[in-house]
Amino acid sequence: MIITKGGELMKQYKTGIYLRLSKDDGNSESSGIESQRILLREYAEEHGFEIVKEYCDDGYSGTGFDRPAFKKMLSDAESGKIDLILVKDLSRLGRDYIRTGSYIEEYFPQHDIRFIAVNDSYDTENAEMSELAPFKNVINEMYARDISRKIRSALYAKMRSGKFVGNFPPYGYKKESGKLYPDNDEAADTVKRIFEIAAKGVTADKIAEQLNLSGILSPLDHRCKIQGRPLPGIKWTGGAVRKIVRNPVYCGTLVQGKTRKTSFRSRTSKSVPPEQRFVCKNCHQPIVSENTFSLANRLISIDRNSQKKSPLGGFVRCGECGGKITFPKGFAVCRNGCLDGSAITEEDILCQVDKAVNGNFREMTLAERVQKVGEIVVSQKGIEVKALIDKFL
Repeated sequence: MIITKGGELMKQYKTGIYLRLSKDDGNSESSGIESQRILLREYAEEHGFEIVKEYCDDGYSGTGFDRPAFKKMLSDAESGKIDLILVKDLSRLGRDYIRTGSYIEEYFPQHDIRFIAVNDSYDTENAEMSELAPFKNVINEMYARDISRKIRSALYAKMRSGKFVGNFPPYGYKKESGKLYPDNDEAADTVKRIFEIAAKGVTADKIAEQLNLSGILSPLDHRCKIQGRPLPGIKWTGGAVRKIVRNPVYCGTLVQGKTRKTSFRSRTSKSVPPEQRFVCKNCHQPIVSENTFSLANRLISIDRNSQKKSPLGGFVRCGECGGKITFPKGFAVCRNGCLDGSAITEEDILCQVDKAVNGNFREMTLAERVQKVGEIVVSQKGIEVKALIDKFL
Protein backbone atom coordinates (compact mmCIF):
# COMPACT_ATOMS: atom_id res chain seq x y z
CA MET A 1 0.00 0.00 0.00
CA ILE A 2 1.25 3.53 -0.84
CA ILE A 3 0.52 6.48 1.44
CA THR A 4 1.29 10.18 1.14
CA LYS A 5 3.42 12.04 3.68
CA GLY A 6 4.68 15.58 3.13
CA GLY A 7 3.64 15.43 -0.49
CA GLU A 8 5.79 12.34 -1.17
CA LEU A 9 4.71 8.84 -1.99
CA MET A 10 5.99 6.36 0.58
CA LYS A 11 5.72 2.63 0.94
CA GLN A 12 3.81 1.38 3.97
CA TYR A 13 6.13 -1.16 5.51
CA LYS A 14 5.14 -4.15 7.60
CA THR A 15 7.74 -3.70 10.32
CA GLY A 16 9.27 -6.22 12.64
CA ILE A 17 11.47 -5.03 15.53
CA TYR A 18 14.23 -7.35 16.71
CA LEU A 19 15.54 -7.24 20.30
CA ARG A 20 18.49 -9.24 21.62
CA LEU A 21 20.48 -9.29 24.84
CA SER A 22 23.11 -11.79 25.95
CA LYS A 23 24.96 -12.23 29.24
CA ASP A 24 28.07 -10.86 27.53
CA ASP A 25 26.32 -7.51 26.98
CA GLY A 26 25.83 -7.02 30.72
CA ASN A 27 22.74 -5.64 32.38
CA SER A 28 23.25 -1.94 31.65
CA GLU A 29 20.12 0.02 30.88
CA SER A 30 21.45 1.10 27.47
CA SER A 31 21.59 -2.52 26.31
CA GLY A 32 18.47 -3.74 28.13
CA ILE A 33 15.57 -5.31 26.28
CA GLU A 34 13.11 -2.67 27.49
CA SER A 35 15.33 0.22 26.41
CA GLN A 36 15.72 -1.38 22.96
CA ARG A 37 11.96 -1.75 22.74
CA ILE A 38 11.32 1.91 23.64
CA LEU A 39 13.97 3.16 21.19
CA LEU A 40 12.64 1.14 18.25
CA ARG A 41 8.99 1.94 18.90
CA GLU A 42 9.74 5.67 19.09
CA TYR A 43 11.78 5.45 15.86
CA ALA A 44 8.99 3.57 14.08
CA GLU A 45 6.40 6.11 15.20
CA GLU A 46 8.54 9.08 14.08
CA HIS A 47 9.03 7.57 10.63
CA GLY A 48 5.52 6.26 10.13
CA PHE A 49 6.44 2.55 10.24
CA GLU A 50 3.69 0.16 11.31
CA ILE A 51 5.01 -2.45 13.74
CA VAL A 52 3.28 -5.75 13.06
CA LYS A 53 5.46 -8.02 15.20
CA GLU A 54 8.18 -7.99 17.85
CA TYR A 55 10.93 -10.63 18.03
CA CYS A 56 12.96 -11.00 21.23
CA ASP A 57 15.96 -13.26 21.96
CA ASP A 58 16.79 -12.59 25.61
CA GLY A 59 19.92 -14.40 26.81
CA TYR A 60 21.27 -15.40 23.38
CA SER A 61 24.79 -14.60 22.21
CA GLY A 62 25.30 -12.64 19.02
CA THR A 63 28.08 -14.98 17.87
CA GLY A 64 25.55 -17.64 16.89
CA PHE A 65 22.39 -17.42 14.80
CA ASP A 66 20.53 -20.44 16.12
CA ARG A 67 18.13 -18.19 18.03
CA PRO A 68 14.39 -18.98 18.12
CA ALA A 69 13.06 -15.44 17.63
CA PHE A 70 15.66 -14.69 14.94
CA LYS A 71 14.70 -17.80 12.97
CA LYS A 72 11.00 -16.95 13.33
CA MET A 73 11.72 -13.44 12.02
CA LEU A 74 13.46 -14.84 8.93
CA SER A 75 10.56 -17.23 8.36
CA ASP A 76 8.07 -14.34 8.54
CA ALA A 77 10.24 -12.28 6.20
CA GLU A 78 10.31 -15.09 3.64
CA SER A 79 6.52 -15.51 3.84
CA GLY A 80 5.93 -11.78 3.37
CA LYS A 81 4.57 -11.07 6.85
CA ILE A 82 7.24 -8.39 7.36
CA ASP A 83 9.37 -6.41 4.90
CA LEU A 84 11.25 -4.06 7.25
CA ILE A 85 13.45 -5.06 10.18
CA LEU A 86 14.47 -2.56 12.85
CA VAL A 87 17.29 -3.18 15.35
CA LYS A 88 18.99 -0.91 17.87
CA ASP A 89 22.42 -1.41 16.26
CA LEU A 90 24.27 -3.89 14.06
CA SER A 91 25.56 -5.87 17.05
CA ARG A 92 21.95 -6.78 17.96
CA LEU A 93 21.68 -8.62 14.64
CA GLY A 94 24.94 -10.48 15.26
CA ARG A 95 28.63 -10.32 16.22
CA ASP A 96 29.93 -12.71 13.56
CA TYR A 97 30.98 -10.25 10.89
CA ILE A 98 30.93 -12.80 8.04
CA ARG A 99 27.42 -14.09 8.68
CA THR A 100 26.07 -10.70 9.76
CA GLY A 101 27.41 -9.18 6.55
CA SER A 102 25.88 -12.05 4.56
CA TYR A 103 22.42 -11.34 5.98
CA ILE A 104 22.72 -7.59 5.38
CA GLU A 105 24.28 -7.66 1.91
CA GLU A 106 22.78 -10.85 0.46
CA TYR A 107 19.83 -12.32 2.35
CA PHE A 108 17.81 -9.14 3.00
CA PRO A 109 18.18 -7.74 -0.55
CA GLN A 110 17.28 -11.13 -2.08
CA HIS A 111 14.05 -11.19 -0.05
CA ASP A 112 13.31 -7.50 -0.62
CA ILE A 113 13.70 -6.73 3.09
CA ARG A 114 14.67 -3.26 4.24
CA PHE A 115 16.99 -3.31 7.24
CA ILE A 116 17.68 -0.40 9.61
CA ALA A 117 20.14 -0.27 12.54
CA VAL A 118 19.01 2.88 14.33
CA ASN A 119 22.03 3.87 16.47
CA ASP A 120 24.49 3.03 13.66
CA SER A 121 22.52 5.20 11.20
CA TYR A 122 22.48 2.23 8.86
CA ASP A 123 19.74 1.80 6.27
CA THR A 124 19.89 -0.60 3.33
CA GLU A 125 18.02 1.99 1.25
CA ASN A 126 20.87 4.46 1.71
CA ALA A 127 23.96 3.29 -0.18
CA GLU A 128 26.26 5.86 1.44
CA MET A 129 25.40 4.62 4.93
CA SER A 130 26.17 1.03 3.90
CA GLU A 131 29.88 1.62 3.29
CA LEU A 132 30.83 1.60 6.99
CA ALA A 133 28.73 -1.44 7.93
CA PRO A 134 31.45 -4.08 7.21
CA PHE A 135 33.89 -2.24 9.49
CA LYS A 136 31.34 -2.01 12.29
CA ASN A 137 30.58 -5.72 11.93
CA VAL A 138 34.30 -6.53 12.28
CA ILE A 139 34.50 -4.37 15.41
CA ASN A 140 31.44 -6.11 16.87
CA GLU A 141 33.06 -9.52 16.31
CA MET A 142 36.34 -8.33 17.85
CA TYR A 143 34.36 -7.26 20.91
CA ALA A 144 32.69 -10.69 21.16
CA ARG A 145 36.06 -12.44 20.73
CA ASP A 146 37.65 -10.30 23.45
CA ILE A 147 34.78 -10.89 25.88
CA SER A 148 34.95 -14.65 25.22
CA ARG A 149 38.69 -14.68 25.90
CA LYS A 150 38.29 -12.75 29.17
CA ILE A 151 35.49 -15.04 30.38
CA ARG A 152 37.54 -18.15 29.52
CA SER A 153 40.60 -16.75 31.31
CA ALA A 154 38.56 -16.01 34.44
CA LEU A 155 37.05 -19.51 34.41
CA TYR A 156 40.47 -21.14 34.04
CA ALA A 157 41.79 -19.12 36.98
CA LYS A 158 38.92 -20.38 39.14
CA MET A 159 39.52 -23.98 38.00
CA ARG A 160 43.22 -23.76 38.87
CA SER A 161 42.36 -22.50 42.36
CA GLY A 162 40.00 -25.43 42.96
CA LYS A 163 36.74 -23.50 42.69
CA PHE A 164 33.78 -25.34 41.21
CA VAL A 165 32.53 -23.49 38.11
CA GLY A 166 29.64 -25.73 37.07
CA ASN A 167 26.04 -24.54 37.13
CA PHE A 168 24.93 -27.42 39.36
CA PRO A 169 26.99 -29.16 42.06
CA PRO A 170 27.47 -32.94 41.76
CA TYR A 171 24.80 -35.14 43.33
CA GLY A 172 25.44 -35.28 47.08
CA TYR A 173 27.16 -31.89 47.25
CA LYS A 174 26.12 -28.26 47.66
CA LYS A 175 28.00 -25.23 46.39
CA GLU A 176 28.86 -22.19 48.51
CA SER A 177 31.11 -19.40 47.19
CA GLY A 178 32.59 -21.72 44.57
CA LYS A 179 33.44 -24.49 47.04
CA LEU A 180 31.80 -27.90 47.35
CA TYR A 181 30.47 -29.26 50.66
CA PRO A 182 28.69 -32.59 51.31
CA ASP A 183 24.96 -31.97 51.44
CA ASN A 184 23.16 -32.70 54.69
CA ASP A 185 20.35 -34.62 53.04
CA GLU A 186 19.81 -38.16 51.77
CA ALA A 187 21.91 -37.55 48.63
CA ALA A 188 25.30 -37.69 50.39
CA ASP A 189 24.21 -40.82 52.29
CA THR A 190 23.06 -42.37 49.03
CA VAL A 191 26.48 -41.73 47.48
CA LYS A 192 28.14 -43.51 50.43
CA ARG A 193 25.72 -46.40 50.06
CA ILE A 194 26.44 -46.71 46.32
CA PHE A 195 30.20 -46.92 46.90
CA GLU A 196 29.86 -49.36 49.79
CA ILE A 197 27.71 -51.72 47.71
CA ALA A 198 29.91 -51.34 44.61
CA ALA A 199 32.99 -52.14 46.72
CA LYS A 200 31.39 -55.51 47.57
CA GLY A 201 31.23 -56.43 43.89
CA VAL A 202 27.55 -55.70 43.18
CA THR A 203 26.94 -54.59 39.58
CA ALA A 204 25.74 -51.08 38.68
CA ASP A 205 22.42 -52.42 37.38
CA LYS A 206 21.78 -54.27 40.64
CA ILE A 207 22.63 -51.18 42.68
CA ALA A 208 20.21 -49.10 40.60
CA GLU A 209 17.52 -51.72 41.18
CA GLN A 210 18.06 -51.56 44.96
CA LEU A 211 17.87 -47.75 44.98
CA ASN A 212 14.61 -47.76 43.01
CA LEU A 213 13.10 -50.36 45.35
CA SER A 214 14.10 -48.16 48.31
CA GLY A 215 12.26 -45.20 46.77
CA ILE A 216 15.37 -43.02 46.62
CA LEU A 217 15.08 -40.14 44.15
CA SER A 218 17.38 -40.21 41.13
CA PRO A 219 19.89 -37.32 40.74
CA LEU A 220 17.61 -35.48 38.29
CA ASP A 221 14.49 -35.87 40.43
CA HIS A 222 16.50 -34.84 43.50
CA ARG A 223 17.64 -31.63 41.76
CA CYS A 224 14.08 -30.81 40.68
CA LYS A 225 12.89 -31.33 44.26
CA ILE A 226 15.51 -28.89 45.59
CA GLN A 227 14.55 -26.32 42.95
CA GLY A 228 10.85 -26.72 43.69
CA ARG A 229 10.06 -28.02 40.19
CA PRO A 230 7.79 -30.94 39.25
CA LEU A 231 9.56 -34.29 39.42
CA PRO A 232 9.98 -35.91 35.97
CA GLY A 233 9.90 -39.38 37.53
CA ILE A 234 13.30 -40.49 36.21
CA LYS A 235 14.47 -43.77 37.78
CA TRP A 236 17.96 -44.87 38.73
CA THR A 237 19.86 -46.69 35.97
CA GLY A 238 23.12 -48.60 35.82
CA GLY A 239 24.56 -45.72 33.79
CA ALA A 240 23.70 -43.19 36.52
CA VAL A 241 25.35 -45.40 39.15
CA ARG A 242 28.50 -45.84 37.04
CA LYS A 243 28.69 -42.06 36.48
CA ILE A 244 28.77 -41.51 40.24
CA VAL A 245 31.26 -44.30 40.98
CA ARG A 246 33.66 -43.04 38.29
CA ASN A 247 33.56 -39.40 39.41
CA PRO A 248 36.67 -38.57 41.50
CA VAL A 249 34.87 -35.60 43.05
CA TYR A 250 33.54 -38.02 45.69
CA CYS A 251 37.04 -38.73 47.03
CA GLY A 252 37.95 -35.03 47.14
CA THR A 253 39.43 -34.56 43.67
CA LEU A 254 37.92 -31.95 41.36
CA VAL A 255 38.45 -32.47 37.62
CA GLN A 256 37.27 -29.62 35.39
CA GLY A 257 37.81 -28.38 31.85
CA LYS A 258 36.92 -31.75 30.31
CA THR A 259 35.51 -30.09 27.18
CA ARG A 260 36.31 -26.92 25.27
CA LYS A 261 34.37 -24.97 22.65
CA THR A 262 35.78 -25.34 19.15
CA SER A 263 35.33 -21.60 18.57
CA PHE A 264 33.86 -18.61 20.39
CA ARG A 265 31.24 -18.56 17.62
CA SER A 266 30.30 -22.22 18.03
CA ARG A 267 28.16 -24.05 20.56
CA THR A 268 29.83 -27.38 19.82
CA SER A 269 32.55 -28.65 22.15
CA LYS A 270 35.34 -31.18 21.90
CA SER A 271 36.86 -33.40 24.56
CA VAL A 272 40.07 -32.19 26.21
CA PRO A 273 42.88 -34.76 26.76
CA PRO A 274 43.13 -35.84 30.44
CA GLU A 275 46.61 -34.33 30.82
CA GLN A 276 45.26 -30.88 29.84
CA ARG A 277 42.37 -30.84 32.31
CA PHE A 278 42.37 -28.96 35.60
CA VAL A 279 42.85 -31.43 38.46
CA CYS A 280 42.73 -30.26 42.06
CA LYS A 281 43.21 -32.93 44.72
CA ASN A 282 42.01 -32.55 48.30
CA CYS A 283 40.23 -29.30 47.45
CA HIS A 284 36.98 -30.21 49.23
CA GLN A 285 35.65 -32.67 51.79
CA PRO A 286 35.36 -36.18 50.32
CA ILE A 287 32.31 -38.37 50.80
CA VAL A 288 34.30 -41.62 50.43
CA SER A 289 37.95 -42.55 50.94
CA GLU A 290 40.36 -42.96 48.04
CA ASN A 291 40.67 -46.69 48.79
CA THR A 292 36.91 -47.17 48.62
CA PHE A 293 36.76 -45.08 45.44
CA SER A 294 39.50 -47.12 43.73
CA LEU A 295 38.05 -50.47 44.79
CA ALA A 296 34.53 -49.57 43.69
CA ASN A 297 35.86 -48.36 40.34
CA ARG A 298 37.77 -51.54 39.69
CA LEU A 299 34.79 -53.71 40.55
CA ILE A 300 32.25 -51.67 38.59
CA SER A 301 34.52 -51.81 35.51
CA ILE A 302 35.02 -55.58 35.46
CA ASP A 303 33.11 -57.35 32.70
CA ARG A 304 30.94 -59.86 34.60
CA ASN A 305 30.26 -61.98 31.52
CA SER A 306 33.98 -62.53 31.00
CA GLN A 307 34.28 -63.38 34.71
CA LYS A 308 31.76 -66.18 34.26
CA LYS A 309 33.99 -67.70 31.57
CA SER A 310 37.31 -67.30 33.41
CA PRO A 311 38.57 -65.94 36.76
CA LEU A 312 41.00 -63.89 34.64
CA GLY A 313 38.17 -62.19 32.72
CA GLY A 314 38.57 -58.41 32.77
CA PHE A 315 42.07 -58.55 34.26
CA VAL A 316 44.24 -59.43 31.26
CA ARG A 317 45.27 -57.10 28.44
CA CYS A 318 47.63 -57.42 25.51
CA GLY A 319 51.08 -55.92 26.07
CA GLU A 320 51.39 -55.13 22.36
CA CYS A 321 48.15 -53.26 21.55
CA GLY A 322 46.41 -52.87 24.93
CA GLY A 323 43.38 -54.90 23.83
CA LYS A 324 41.47 -57.42 25.93
CA ILE A 325 42.61 -61.03 26.11
CA THR A 326 40.15 -63.91 25.86
CA PHE A 327 40.69 -67.65 26.35
CA PRO A 328 38.95 -69.72 23.69
CA LYS A 329 39.98 -73.35 24.10
CA GLY A 330 42.21 -72.34 27.03
CA PHE A 331 44.72 -70.28 25.00
CA ALA A 332 45.32 -66.52 25.40
CA VAL A 333 44.06 -64.75 22.27
CA CYS A 334 44.27 -61.06 21.31
CA ARG A 335 41.55 -59.86 18.94
CA ASN A 336 44.22 -58.09 16.87
CA GLY A 337 46.29 -61.23 16.48
CA CYS A 338 49.28 -59.94 18.49
CA LEU A 339 49.76 -63.24 20.35
CA ASP A 340 49.53 -65.57 17.36
CA GLY A 341 51.93 -68.45 17.89
CA SER A 342 52.72 -67.57 21.51
CA ALA A 343 50.93 -70.67 22.91
CA ILE A 344 50.38 -68.94 26.29
CA THR A 345 47.56 -70.72 28.09
CA GLU A 346 45.05 -69.62 30.71
CA GLU A 347 46.66 -72.10 33.09
CA ASP A 348 50.11 -70.52 32.54
CA ILE A 349 48.75 -67.13 33.53
CA LEU A 350 46.86 -68.44 36.58
CA CYS A 351 50.01 -70.15 37.88
CA GLN A 352 51.95 -66.89 37.51
CA VAL A 353 49.19 -64.93 39.27
CA ASP A 354 49.00 -67.44 42.14
CA LYS A 355 52.72 -66.95 42.76
CA ALA A 356 52.41 -63.15 42.63
CA VAL A 357 49.51 -62.97 45.11
CA ASN A 358 50.70 -65.88 47.22
CA GLY A 359 47.29 -67.53 47.05
CA ASN A 360 44.73 -69.33 44.91
CA PHE A 361 43.31 -66.72 42.50
CA ARG A 362 40.49 -69.07 41.40
CA GLU A 363 39.05 -69.37 44.90
CA MET A 364 39.08 -65.63 45.66
CA THR A 365 35.95 -63.50 45.43
CA LEU A 366 35.92 -60.79 42.79
CA ALA A 367 36.42 -58.13 45.47
CA GLU A 368 39.48 -60.01 46.76
CA ARG A 369 40.89 -60.38 43.25
CA VAL A 370 40.76 -56.68 42.42
CA GLN A 371 42.44 -55.83 45.73
CA LYS A 372 45.32 -58.18 44.90
CA VAL A 373 45.82 -57.54 41.18
CA GLY A 374 45.73 -54.32 39.18
CA GLU A 375 46.14 -55.86 35.76
CA ILE A 376 47.87 -58.73 34.00
CA VAL A 377 49.85 -57.95 30.85
CA VAL A 378 50.49 -60.72 28.34
CA SER A 379 52.85 -60.34 25.37
CA GLN A 380 55.27 -62.36 23.28
CA LYS A 381 57.85 -61.65 25.99
CA GLY A 382 55.82 -63.34 28.71
CA ILE A 383 53.41 -62.60 31.57
CA GLU A 384 53.54 -59.60 33.92
CA VAL A 385 51.31 -59.27 36.98
CA LYS A 386 50.88 -55.68 38.19
CA ALA A 387 49.70 -54.52 41.59
CA LEU A 388 46.59 -52.36 41.98
CA ILE A 389 47.19 -48.98 40.36
CA ASP A 390 44.71 -46.12 40.66
CA LYS A 391 43.99 -45.11 37.05
CA PHE A 392 40.77 -43.23 37.68
CA LEU A 393 42.06 -39.82 38.77
